[in-house]
Amino acid sequence: MHFDIVTGRFEDLDHAQEKLALVASDRDLSWSQLKQEVERLSEILAALTLPKGHPIIVYGHKRASMVVAMLACIASDHPYIPVDTVVPMERVKRILAMTKAQVVINCTGEELVLDVPLVVAEGLVERRHEPDFIESIPFRAKDPIRYIIFTSGSTGEPKGVQITRDAAGSFLRWMANDFGFGTDDVLHQPSALQFRPERV
Repeated sequence: MHFDIVTGRFEDLDHAQEKLALVASDRDLSWSQLKQEVERLSEILAALTLPKGHPIIVYGHKRASMVVAMLACIASDHPYIPVDTVVPMERVKRILAMTKAQVVINCTGEELVLDVPLVVAEGLVERRHEPDFIESIPFRAKDPIRYIIFTSGSTGEPKGVQITRDAAGSFLRWMANDFGFGTDDVLHQPSALQFRPERV
């Protein structure tokens, strides 16, 4: 089993379901466990009835729930914006203001001190106030945005780089072709997901 970042789906479902898929700072998940958690969070996101392509901030630090959140966003066609807890809160607020994200998936296990309409944490949705989706990022069906990564920028202001489905797929194909990974190889990446290059 593996997660295909291009299709946004788990593939090869009958193969190696109990094989280790994710090793995080707090716990490990097999492919079947990862799939189950991603599907559960995807259902929660669907119930929010967000506009297609609305960005979601994934806030946390090296926990399994961050990877679950990222994959659920991809599966739901919402670009995720990974924000680590080491990022100063003023900068997080700037990212929120720039992206107009109305949802934060809080993967910290602690109270989130941000003024955001919807907070998803540990399977629950906290509705703090009514969301405003007027200025959401337009959804591009032909090549949807998979994630937005923020850099510091030369001015010190956060700058968001939009990574599309095709760009992510191209990167994975390049890695598979240039480094010759096999189906049993594990690639250490910040996402900590096993990489199965033959399905890219």
